[in-house]
Amino acid sequence: MLQVKDLDAGYGSVPVLRQVSVQVRRGETVALLGSNGAGKSTLLRAISGMIPVFGGSVEFQGSPLRGVAPQKIARRGLCHVPEGRRLFAKQTVQDNLLLGMYGIRLTRAEEQERIDGALAIFPALTTRLADYAGFLSGGQQQMLAVALALVRQPDLIMLDEPSLGLAPVIIDEVFEALSEVSRRGGTVLLVEQLATRALRLADRAYVLAHGRITAEGSAEELLAGETLAAAYLGDTH
Repeated sequence: MLQVKDLDAGYGSVPVLRQVSVQVRRGETVALLGSNGAGKSTLLRAISGMIPVFGGSVEFQGSPLRGVAPQKIARRGLCHVPEGRRLFAKQTVQDNLLLGMYGIRLTRAEEQERIDGALAIFPALTTRLADYAGFLSGGQQQMLAVALALVRQPDLIMLDEPSLGLAPVIIDEVFEALSEVSRRGGTVLLVEQLATRALRLADRAYVLAHGRITAEGSAEELLAGETLAAAYLGDTH
């Protein structure tokens, strides 16, 4: 579904990623791991068209994405949930979910069906529909950020650090929701600092260090081997 080949990308004229190649097949969850500053978020931004690509290629479902505007990439079925819970803070949860479907021609019944589907995955939001997003807890805001992508019913969802800053019990809820997305056949590219938790969820994984892929394999292989410990030392969970 997603094919990144020999990608060079960065900010301005400064390269961050060098010769990065990653692929994500339909229906699988792929984790992208590495220490802070390794280039994980940069890779997601490059895929979704938010930063310049200097070299290499990005293809999504057989079509090139290099040079395509971010909003057009989203319309093609690739949704990026960035780090930091980017929500419409002064809008209600219900209105946020409706805004998540902006640009898609749906009847009101179809919109409600999609909202109901997202709420089935994040039931904690059901009683908060009339509340402003800015008044939600950090965990609920993260749930809403993911739900905003889910209501678009994307072919691929990219998640950047969904557990960041959350209490352990809320992290459990978020990962359980991501497991449900996977069980329903969703395709996920996940950037996550909690490496062991990510690998328990993922089918395959890549390890990124200093802007380059240093290891890849099945989640089981990376959990069982020493490669991950050598390249990524920040997770003891």
